[in-house]
Order: sequence, then C-alpha cells, then structure tokens
Amino acid sequence: MTVTSGTDNAYGGKAVSSDDTVTGNTLSLSGTASPSIAAGGYAEEGTASGNTLSIAYNASAGKAYGGYSSAGDVTGNHISMTEKTYVTEGAYDGYTGSGTASGNTITMTDTDDSGVFLSDAGMVAGGYSANGNAEGNQVILTDDTSVRANVYGSFSEKGDVS
Repeated sequence: MTVTSGTDNAYGGKAVSSDDTVTGNTLSLSGTASPSIAAGGYAEEGTASGNTLSIAYNASAGKAYGGYSSAGDVTGNHISMTEKTYVTEGAYDGYTGSGTASGNTITMTDTDDSGVFLSDAGMVAGGYSANGNAEGNQVILTDDTSVRANVYGSFSEKGDVS
C-alpha cells in the first residue's frame, strides 16, 4: 500500500483478532503523508513478521512501526527511512507489549538536513519489548544521517536484551 497524502493512521496490513497474524505486508509513505500511526504490519494481539514500512522524502509519522503487536512476537520486520523524513514520537521496527522482538532492522539513509525528529519521550529501536525479550535487532545509520533521539538496537523494559 502506498500513501502520498493525508493524516489517517496507515497500515500495510492489520489484524484485530487475538490469534491473527500480519505477515509480509508493506506500507510506503511519501509526499505529504503524515499519519499519527504508520505500520507495515499491525496486530492487536497476534504475531507481526516480515512486514516493511518505508518513509521517503518529506513524509512523516507520529509513531512508526515495521511490525507491531500488543502481546505477540514481532520478528523480521523492517523500516527504511530516507531523505528528510520525520517521526515525532518514536520509530520501532519491531514493537511488542509482552512478546519477543527479534531480527528487526531499521535503516536510515541521508536524513542529514532534517534528521529524524523525536520528542523527549521518543526513541529509535530496532526491537522493543515492554515485558519480553529483545534479541538480534539492528539500527543502521548511513550517509549523513542525523537522529535527535536515543537509539537502541534492542530495548526491553523487563526482559533480556541480546
């Protein structure tokens, strides 16, 4: 799915039932698109794996997720951000409330003019788990990238990080 304008939340794929999964979805933002929430894959409680969020020149988002789940595992998701992109509240490639975040990667390229702007509470995390483990996640910054936030390959509030 490609979004070039508007402020409505945007999802490459979304699952709302407790055991449903979102797998292999893609969301691309460009132009004047500026949703509050942008996610390659968004699962209310199930698993999110292999999803991609791409944010390009001048597009923005409040919260950016490659894959999101409130309770399930998030694995192998990807966010790509290039040239003057804005994320104001947080960029989480794999975000879960209680599952495991593993093998997720954020790549930021040539964001030097504006960088990725985040509020004081925001962060850039390859993998984030509030109550589970975060394993083998990455953040890759290349070509004059500027990030004004804390950056973590893996982050967990209550689980193990490796």
